[in-house]
Amino acid sequence: MSYYGKGGLIALCLDLTIRRRTRGRKSLDDVMRALWAHHGRAGIGVPEDGVERLAEAVTGLRLHAFFERALRTTAELPLAPLLRDVGLALAMRPAESATDRGGKPAAAEARTLAAQASLGARSAGEAPR
Repeated sequence: MSYYGKGGLIALCLDLTIRRRTRGRKSLDDVMRALWAHHGRAGIGVPEDGVERLAEAVTGLRLHAFFERALRTTAELPLAPLLRDVGLALAMRPAESATDRGGKPAAAEARTLAAQASLGARSAGEAPR
């Protein structure tokens, strides 16, 4: 997974976690405004644990376990339960091609798609498909 894509998913999970645990009184928006005020506007760099510490200060929540799991492990993000809390269902399926961006049901069963999986690499002397 691209760390850019994962960063967006971590931000979504963090926002939903903050909203759930503060009953909607705080959100990632509050954290981002504080980051701008303390670092962006002032031109001061953010230390390694700066976002985590500021998020905890702004929200009043203990978020170390969230950051530990999301940033420092390869554990799955808790997307499904967090989305379920706001009335959304997460459905994942294998991509059907390199250009498949999702947003629709799969045209084939997951087993069929998995059998077609390819890295796009060929060994010397192998003919292109």
